[in-house]
Amino acid sequence: MLLRNDPVGAFVDYPPIPIASAASGPLAGLTLAVKDLYDVAGYPTGGGHPLRREWSGGKPDTAPVVQTLLDAGARFIGKTHT
Repeated sequence: MLLRNDPVGAFVDYPPIPIASAASGPLAGLTLAVKDLYDVAGYPTGGGHPLRREWSGGKPDTAPVVQTLLDAGARFIGKTHT
């Protein structure tokens, strides 16, 4: 996770992996938290199940819907619990 402070425990505790986003676009300057149901390259996708998270490993690709948001300038900050 890229957040340092998560007082409500909303984020899955994954090691931080930088995810590139566009420098400009309609979502530039906004942050993006992705539900742990969607693939993000380099991150496992647990879908709310701890065992699935363990065996899913890092995904090779980012889900198209997430990539669209990144291409529009949103900055990925982590995956949230399902």
